[in-house]
Amino acid sequence: MIYRGGGGLESKFTNKARAIIALNDWCRANLPTDGSPIAHELSLHIVMNNDTAPIFGLKQLYGILPFSEPQLRRHLRRLEQDNWVLVLQDPVDARNRHVEPTDKLLNTYEDYFRLVFSTAMHLKED
Repeated sequence: MIYRGGGGLESKFTNKARAIIALNDWCRANLPTDGSPIAHELSLHIVMNNDTAPIFGLKQLYGILPFSEPQLRRHLRRLEQDNWVLVLQDPVDARNRHVEPTDKLLNTYEDYFRLVFSTAMHLKED
């Protein structure tokens, strides 16, 4: 059923759509993802992994995500070049590397999470 004219349901959907569009605009302007779902999921896993011990190695990270290793490497390289992450060698075994988020990435995702949850609460109230 399509609702047209007069307010009511139309304005309810319009307000929700505007909120999501505003969230998407914020993401494009602030997140290091360039609109890529691959980069977004990679970034989320790096942020999530920050609180775990032991830290995931690159091979584990590549194995968890449902994307090809070359795609993930390309995005990871860009994240590293733009100072969003650090790719570090394992102090025990130099063949192993892991990724650590920089404060820049953590602070940006903290803002993102706050915005997502406040948007969700706002939409729930409508």
